[in-house]
Amino acid sequence: MELVVESIESISVIQIIGRLEAANRDELTQTFKGQLADRKAHFLLDLSRLEFIDSSGLGCLVSCLRSADKTGGALKIVAPQA
Repeated sequence: MELVVESIESISVIQIIGRLEAANRDELTQTFKGQLADRKAHFLLDLSRLEFIDSSGLGCLVSCLRSADKTGGALKIVAPQA
């Protein structure tokens, strides 16, 4: 998995490339926590290049959503693949 992070005004855009699964979900969690520590509260998760996600990866996304909510922010998912 590769993560590409960029900021657009007050929004942190995180693009997930490849596979999000148990073996690498901690990388997304740490990236997300780092953005929260930098006082980012609004997130877009770009899944346009996500190839696969397992139940552990879904749990990671839910955890990120809850963390954003706790800080008064929001997390939106864009470009999910069918």
